[in-house]
Amino acid sequence: MKKGFFVICFIILICSSYSFSQTWQELDSIRKVYMEHQSYDTALVYAEKGLQSVKEKTGENDTLYANMLTAIFEVNFYSGKYAKAIEYCEKEKEIRKALQGDKHPDYATTLNNLAVSYNKIGDFPAAELLCLEVINLYKKVYGEKHPKYAVSLNNLAGLYYDICNYSAAEPLFLEAITILKEELGDKHPNYATSINNVAFLYKTMGNYSAAEPLFLDALNIRKEVLGKKHPDYARSLNNLASLYQAMGNSLSIKEEMAAKFAMAETLYLEAKSLRKEVLGEKHLDYATSLNNIAGLYRDMGKYIDAEPLYFEAKNIWKETLGEKHPFYATALNNLALLYYSMGKFALAEPLAFEAKNIRKIILGEHHPQYATSLNSLAAIYTAMDNYSFAEPLYFECLEVINSAINQNFAYLSEKEKEMYFKTHEKKIEDFYSFSLKRKIENNEITKTVFNTVVKNKGFLLKSSTAMRLTILNSNDTVLKLKYEKWINLKKVISNLYSTEISKRKQNPEELEQQANIIEKDLVQSSQVFNDFKKAHNINWESIKNSLMPNEAAIEFLRFTEGKKSDTTIYCALIITPQCKQPEMIKLFEEKQILKIIYSASGNNLNQVNNIYGTNEKTKEMLYKLIWQPIEKHIEGINTIYYSPDGILHKISFAAMGKSKNMYLCDNINLQQVSSTGKVAIPENAFINNNITACIIGGVDYTSDTSKNSLWQYLPGTLSEANAINTRFSKKDIKITNFTGKEATELSFKNIYSTKGSNPEILHIATHGFFYPDPEQIKEEKTNEQVETGIVAFRGSNSGFGLWQFVKNKNPLMRSGVVLAGANKVWSEPYAGTDNEGVLTAQEVSQLDMKNTKLVVLSACETGLGDIKGSEGVYGLQRAFKMAGVKFIIMSLWQVPDKETVEFMEMFYTKLLKIKDIRKAFNETQKEMRRKYDPYYWAAFILIE
Repeated sequence: MKKGFFVICFIILICSSYSFSQTWQELDSIRKVYMEHQSYDTALVYAEKGLQSVKEKTGENDTLYANMLTAIFEVNFYSGKYAKAIEYCEKEKEIRKALQGDKHPDYATTLNNLAVSYNKIGDFPAAELLCLEVINLYKKVYGEKHPKYAVSLNNLAGLYYDICNYSAAEPLFLEAITILKEELGDKHPNYATSINNVAFLYKTMGNYSAAEPLFLDALNIRKEVLGKKHPDYARSLNNLASLYQAMGNSLSIKEEMAAKFAMAETLYLEAKSLRKEVLGEKHLDYATSLNNIAGLYRDMGKYIDAEPLYFEAKNIWKETLGEKHPFYATALNNLALLYYSMGKFALAEPLAFEAKNIRKIILGEHHPQYATSLNSLAAIYTAMDNYSFAEPLYFECLEVINSAINQNFAYLSEKEKEMYFKTHEKKIEDFYSFSLKRKIENNEITKTVFNTVVKNKGFLLKSSTAMRLTILNSNDTVLKLKYEKWINLKKVISNLYSTEISKRKQNPEELEQQANIIEKDLVQSSQVFNDFKKAHNINWESIKNSLMPNEAAIEFLRFTEGKKSDTTIYCALIITPQCKQPEMIKLFEEKQILKIIYSASGNNLNQVNNIYGTNEKTKEMLYKLIWQPIEKHIEGINTIYYSPDGILHKISFAAMGKSKNMYLCDNINLQQVSSTGKVAIPENAFINNNITACIIGGVDYTSDTSKNSLWQYLPGTLSEANAINTRFSKKDIKITNFTGKEATELSFKNIYSTKGSNPEILHIATHGFFYPDPEQIKEEKTNEQVETGIVAFRGSNSGFGLWQFVKNKNPLMRSGVVLAGANKVWSEPYAGTDNEGVLTAQEVSQLDMKNTKLVVLSACETGLGDIKGSEGVYGLQRAFKMAGVKFIIMSLWQVPDKETVEFMEMFYTKLLKIKDIRKAFNETQKEMRRKYDPYYWAAFILIE
């Protein structure tokens, strides 16, 4: 149950239009009395009698009969019988449509009630369509300034909140606020409810500083207008308390935690006292107060204080709503989780079991809450060491999640998919954690683990890329025009994000919503999801059957475990041609590898040497942590396809030292892939004799108006470009060159704007950049200078003037490469354009590069980005994959200029000779390895 999240989502018609007989009116009056006392079973009896009475008087083809259907719908809805509520509401909808038409306000109200009901049972696509229809109806009937139109916006926002699409919910909530403030004033109760909703959204998003003043404003308005005895005032107290509870949970300093929890407790207790006095001890709101306080005490570790409160809340919901209501199931589940936290698993088990069964009956087997119950009960059985009971529950939970994904992903945009997937991510991780224990008795469980990992790793990227390629390869001109419109809108959004806030003429977040709607339409129109599922129905056996006798595939995965999910574990899943099932090996805890990475100090050269060592003084820490536990399972293997996860995306596997002057790449042919599914459907790594190429290097970063030169000219990039150009020219390869001031962002984009002009090889030698998520670091040091010593670097960690990149929320805007004239945008306030000199990952992702087989980014940190769960790295590598590129060579750290020139010259010489991208890269790396320490060759990685 949501703690105090109150949405204006229910508009019930008043049955007072007719006066044939007092019978139906008396029956309905009695119904309302029982409704007020929350005696829904009795209210339903009188509602049904009233419906029958009206039917005898008017028949079913009458608006009075429709009104009584609303009444019986209301009883079923509040008693938790959502399927029945929908049945009556659907019938009412047809009657109103026939009698009043589909433009009547009453018809819109019925649609609204139906939308709320579908939302309750988890049918979000149906609910969304209805909400959108209501919005359009209210817009036509009342106009865009009417409070009812604001309510319709609020309802759709509430739906988006429920499916975790917060970016879609926020602008709708804000628009509703603006309308209500203008039409009703800033002292109206509905305005208070509206700002309360936005505050609750911000709280859920973790933006506590934005949520607090809004919660306080709502509280003060309700106190002034409604008084301290009003239920809405008590609701505001609860909301503010829940905020302080969440803030306490997020703090690491015990003193601050205690202070926030104390504030929350005071507010919760005040709300409880008020509700007891005004509403009585049997009211649902009073039960909610008890439940909230119990939840706070559980978070504080005060389990003994929480237990009686949970019990009292459970008993009220049982007496008021009955044992077949979702609220009662929530009460049982909460109490079960309390006992789980206390280690009283025998008490927790029957409660969680009953909650699961109620949710299955009331909400159905595909509802998210049913999946939650399955997961909760499975966790309890796991804690009891009853793995045979837990296993089928985890399997069923996975089936529910997969069913939900299949239902919802067919119409969601990528952003919505990302938010939706996050709601299930922890359940999947719980299954991984369980499997690590269960495999001792049932080693075949690793088959399901591997299949789940392969299916989910990069799932959003694969589905989005599939959509683009399907559209671009289709003959549907209408679909292509719609796609073009979407891409152009995304370009406008990119430019706005690169423009100083005060100079923006449009709100990029509003345009994001427009782009989101078009994208969803594209997904549905292209029918890409079904095609995507068929093309990527890969499992561990198909990968095994694709391996050669001397090959292996390794999926790395990470997951959190522990009651507070405060420990992150890394494992390896290994497939060899001889295996009967994948091997699942526990490797290390994330804090162990972070200690190695972050304990390395000094400039870039020293940091890399401290982590990987030198040929004379090899560092073995990473090898012992990551690879040594795997070795006994891959004896006789000399080629390994591996897919990293989490922090492993930042590790150069080739440079992991085994002993003095011996590295992992000396004995093993390492092939990094985005997913080991690539083994079953590999990309063709061969190039032909008729390739075309585009080479960018020797870029002039200054402009006529540049005030400083943050990005220094790199002479080695011009030498590199010229050397590659010479080699390509000797092979009669058609080349496009951009150097100096001609190496502009616009020149690059023009290559991919002309049909048929896409080069098969793109080489960019310049500065690269990546900036970490500003919300994950307390202080951004934007004025540090690079300690280069005697080495010239292709990168800079100086962040001077980089507000539009360093502090951007979008990770694809914090990663990119630098082109001609870039010093201007980096050194002064500047309105972004298509040709400012900064090519971000966001802009790359909007290009059509499906005909480009290889992109080489001879620049710094181009392989880095934000790491997001199973989706991997959000940065340049994701952007180029989204654009359709097959192979990418990128860097993990600041690369030295001179040795990079040598690396690239050697790579292209070998590529033009052996025609195989993978072999050319591996041979180049090995040859450079014989000459230099890891710092000079191991930064570059080849990603398929």
